[in-house]
Amino acid sequence: MRDNEKARPSAATLRRAEDKLAFCETMPSTAQSTTAAPSGQRSIADLLGVGKENGLTGAQLARLTGVDRRTVQDMVSRERIAGAPICADAVNGYFLGESADEVRKCAKGLFRRAHAVQMAAAGMLRACRDGRQMVIDEEGR
Repeated sequence: MRDNEKARPSAATLRRAEDKLAFCETMPSTAQSTTAAPSGQRSIADLLGVGKENGLTGAQLARLTGVDRRTVQDMVSRERIAGAPICADAVNGYFLGESADEVRKCAKGLFRRAHAVQMAAAGMLRACRDGRQMVIDEEGR
């Protein structure tokens, strides 16, 4: 495969997503939710291409949807819970999984992150239970 075929087509991908978004905005609205794809409302999954090379960053999705990046993250989370195979990585941004293996790999990463957060919370509670005095000095340590 030639190098230019592997290149991330961010401009073209963004243009396709903008075209999809323009189409969705012309559909009649039947609900307030911004993630209800069946009624023609904007959804993150509808804006994404399949495969890493078609990824969109959180900033690009925020610009396309007109919401902030945190809201984009919330929308992605809700759509994932509903079953959308939205994958993400630090290099390519958000994209639809190209295969079941790719979706499983992303889900495994989410489970690892969730476990790390649980361990951090457990450590904090252990500090309280052990009676450690929690004092933060003027420098935040």
